[in-house]
Amino acid sequence: MTREPVLAVDFGTSTSAAALVADGRVRLIKEPSGDSWAWPSTVSWDGARLLVGTPAEHRRAVHPASFRGEFKRDLGERAPLLLGDASYRAEELVAALLAAVRGEAERLHGQAVTRAVLTYPASYGPGDPRRRLLVGAGEAAGLTVVDLLAEPVAAALAPIAGPALQPGDLVLVHDFGGGTFDAALVRMPPPDASAEAVEVLGHTALDDCGGHDIDVLVAEELVRLGGDRLTAWLRPGGAPKESDGATDRLRREVELADLAHRFKHRLSVEAEVDDYLRSAGLPTALGRDRLAELAAPLVARTVTRCRELLERCGQAPDRLAAVLLVGGSTRMPAVRDALAEAFPGLLRHVEDPELAVAQGAAAWAGLATRRYSAAERPTSSGVPLGWQLPGDSGRLLRWYVTPSEEFAADAVLALVRLADGGLWELRADGRPGTVARLHVAEGAAVSSGDWLLTTGRAGGRRTARSGKYGGANVRPRWAEAAPLRARVRALPEPRPVGPVLPVPGDVPRLLTVHGEQLVCSELLPAETVRQWERPGIGWATATAPGAGAPLAAAIHKSGRQVDVLDLTTGALECSVPLPTNAAAVAFSADGALLAVTDIQRRLRLVRTVDGEVTAEIDLSRFSPTGGQAFSPDLEFTAVPVGQTVVLCHTSGRRAESVPQLTLSDLRLVRPLPVSAGFASGASDLTAVDVWSLGGYTARLRDPALAKAFVLAVGPDERLLAAADQAGCVSVWELPQPDPEQPHRLLEVSGPLHRMTLPTPPRNLVFGTDSSTLFAATDRELHSWDLEKE
Repeated sequence: MTREPVLAVDFGTSTSAAALVADGRVRLIKEPSGDSWAWPSTVSWDGARLLVGTPAEHRRAVHPASFRGEFKRDLGERAPLLLGDASYRAEELVAALLAAVRGEAERLHGQAVTRAVLTYPASYGPGDPRRRLLVGAGEAAGLTVVDLLAEPVAAALAPIAGPALQPGDLVLVHDFGGGTFDAALVRMPPPDASAEAVEVLGHTALDDCGGHDIDVLVAEELVRLGGDRLTAWLRPGGAPKESDGATDRLRREVELADLAHRFKHRLSVEAEVDDYLRSAGLPTALGRDRLAELAAPLVARTVTRCRELLERCGQAPDRLAAVLLVGGSTRMPAVRDALAEAFPGLLRHVEDPELAVAQGAAAWAGLATRRYSAAERPTSSGVPLGWQLPGDSGRLLRWYVTPSEEFAADAVLALVRLADGGLWELRADGRPGTVARLHVAEGAAVSSGDWLLTTGRAGGRRTARSGKYGGANVRPRWAEAAPLRARVRALPEPRPVGPVLPVPGDVPRLLTVHGEQLVCSELLPAETVRQWERPGIGWATATAPGAGAPLAAAIHKSGRQVDVLDLTTGALECSVPLPTNAAAVAFSADGALLAVTDIQRRLRLVRTVDGEVTAEIDLSRFSPTGGQAFSPDLEFTAVPVGQTVVLCHTSGRRAESVPQLTLSDLRLVRPLPVSAGFASGASDLTAVDVWSLGGYTARLRDPALAKAFVLAVGPDERLLAAADQAGCVSVWELPQPDPEQPHRLLEVSGPLHRMTLPTPPRNLVFGTDSSTLFAATDRELHSWDLEKE
């Protein structure tokens, strides 16, 4: 499986690293422009092409609006990303970065490199669509065979300082990178096992806790030290044009951010640093002790998450053999000191924190694999072959043999991508043979036991046996609790590329995007009928009742225009032009108003009858870090900031935070359909939080839920549904408040219903009377009658 060269890539939030495994050795890939092993995960559009890495960094100060970094955080988001006058989806930017790395690897190797191992955060659980997007980005970059490896597994295989980890060791991986924090508890494999037998016992993550967040704190401290003079320099006025003034302000913010980044890095080796903000003409200084004070809350959060992870996995700290420090942020003395105090005597260091994951992935790629299924030759004279697959299904990625070709006794005949994104070999049965016929084409879906290949003998069906299942990403199945029977219907072909929006009503409808075409279909009792189509659409985002007909909002393919459509006919009601890409769109409950927020956090309230903008508010001062949701009357918007939520009045008059709420996913905030309240994923990953301005708070738990991915609330606020990325769907009945203790947190320990989807959900929607629940996957629409027992 590893005879051909393999490119191992650690795609990171701030920087990426890569190594080439070829000819029995591992070679790190240096970025040619920056002469560094770390490739900046940044891009810039120069009007003709997309620049990647250091060339993009060089244009940042002059053309900040055309620059984008940390797009790993945007992977899986619906709205495209704006780079000047061009827009891209996050996976397209990932593909551009991978293509640049692959090009340099081929230059050094002297021949084509088409196989890769990409690492991913352990928080990308089985069925997470971001795994599929990573694979697709690799394929778009010309890597025809892309394997995936969890980052903590790779880190555990990296070269470490001092004695090697021993078989069976329990290791806590503390990966504090530039953009995120990940932790995983892993067990090292026994001596006779392959590298991929590293076992992940549990994982946790913080999406808003990384070196970049420390940079922001340092920048804020420098502004405080600079006083009014630096504040005035950051907010220039009197520009001849608004756009010129905005660009000038952005350039100055970039210069300040770069200075803060240099301070952080220098203070890892120096006790005191003096530097100069040249454009402002201001000298400034900062000490290591002050940096430690600024970073302490973030570092403490990582330690708390590690302790919670150990507790959840039933392991005490004294059972650990090591705490492995990975990621560039672990170079900070404040990080090392805090972990040494929390886990005394257990700290182990990799040789290079920034390169550890790439080096471990290269070691994994270079070792023999046991991820295979071997055929068993039957006693009958015919040999149609089938294999058993983990998860029972996958996609046949590549045939290594052709009809009439002879194969060796242990030959790899084919390669399959499993449903969880991993790769699996299909091997011969220990004896040589000749291929008579291939029954399945490359790219086709396959299942355990399918006849895939026939040898030269004629005869009946065979059985199969399986090699050891490797990998660390098998999620235990939770026993089903009286699931409801679902009605299942196929989605319109071809496969949708954007969100799938079921629209309840007297005649239920379905909105899907295929390429750049929005399609509306009616869900009739016996069939799904295409009703109308509209070209030039990138995303369908929201629906609502209108004064005369139901409405839909769709983002134009450019990202800079939102169209309001008559849902019955597809006719255009009005358009909302935007200076930058749309980020969030929502209708008021009566359909009379539309709220549109762009990526610069400018909120516009628009009348749907004529497209007139009735209000425009700047929300950027709240420093949002995630998605956005609106109350039914559009009076309030919930904006994630860090790990909590700020409630803003859409007039801009006031704001308040919700102290009892901590988010598990910054993208997951949904409004209640009647109250001025919201639902969100909870810090307890098996729960969902519900809260309102009136003081109502509830926490709904299901031990089978592994971090809510999509949410839906019934129109009468009686039921709430959540689904995770492994397909578990939970439905709860919302508890009634206690009149004597109206502000008490209400807890529900188990769901009313629990169902399972075969693939990750794209959307959940209740019917108009809450008695029906719709769930859309990539290919199917499932519906349940919740009133039937």
